[in-house]
Amino acid sequence: MVKDNGLRFSYDKSADVLYVSVGRPKKCLGEMTDNGIIIRTDPKDSNKILGLTILDFQERFSQPHSKPLPVDISAKLQPA
Repeated sequence: MVKDNGLRFSYDKSADVLYVSVGRPKKCLGEMTDNGIIIRTDPKDSNKILGLTILDFQERFSQPHSKPLPVDISAKLQPA
């Protein structure tokens, strides 16, 4: 069986939203931060981050003085 835990990125240009998932996107819970980032976690384990949704992505990063993206994430790396 092949593990599929790499990062996946998907950008919706019309909504200006970047989706980042660990492996294939799964059902999850989302918690909005104060800076327009949704942290998506496993419904059975809120400490397990399954991805991020970044709102207004192009708007944030197309300017010379982009808005900071302060996100604290703890991760445990496992060999493939």
